[in-house]
Amino acid sequence: NFKPRKGSDYTDIINKNISSFKNGSKDYEVLETTFDLIQAWGGKMGKGPYVNLYERNKEDTVREKFYTWKENYFKGAMFTLNNEPQNALKEWFKIKQLGMGFASKHLFFWSEQNHPILDTRISLILTGKGLSNNTHQYIKASDLILELSKYFNANKIETEKAIFCFSLNFFNNNDLKIKENPKYSMDIEIAKFISQLN
Repeated sequence: NFKPRKGSDYTDIINKNISSFKNGSKDYEVLETTFDLIQAWGGKMGKGPYVNLYERNKEDTVREKFYTWKENYFKGAMFTLNNEPQNALKEWFKIKQLGMGFASKHLFFWSEQNHPILDTRISLILTGKGLSNNTHQYIKASDLILELSKYFNANKIETEKAIFCFSLNFFNNNDLKIKENPKYSMDIEIAKFISQLN
């Protein structure tokens, strides 16, 4: 019965659900809903945990087995609430089809938007490497975002969003080759410099 029209339709429920866990809840139904909403908010690539996987000629619908990884998700959430992002990510990487791109989205929400999202675009610009489930890569990228945020007198999340929009304008998702016709030309010299580093 959930028919979202805008992003806040997701985030309002996500934030409300997370608040209940900060008050000591361990309601797995709410936890499951929170997981689903974050995956949906994150975009179409969040479908990974819902697709049918074929293992040894048997159909295994990963998402129907929430009970098999609910403790991993709960532990990751608690690590995040205790400001232990690396431990949270390690727990969430144990969940099938949940890689850095979406695990960091969960980190973003469970930390009340204090930890930035690390997706392919951000990883390429900040580390020059593709995305991996490496917690050290996350910490390195997060530290670089913090440095940039201090330089530009912004917070980490604003900085991460700005880097994402910059990348979206100038680059494709998987490489640092400048697009033929970027929508905006401001800062194109910086984009050229970054593309040459690659």
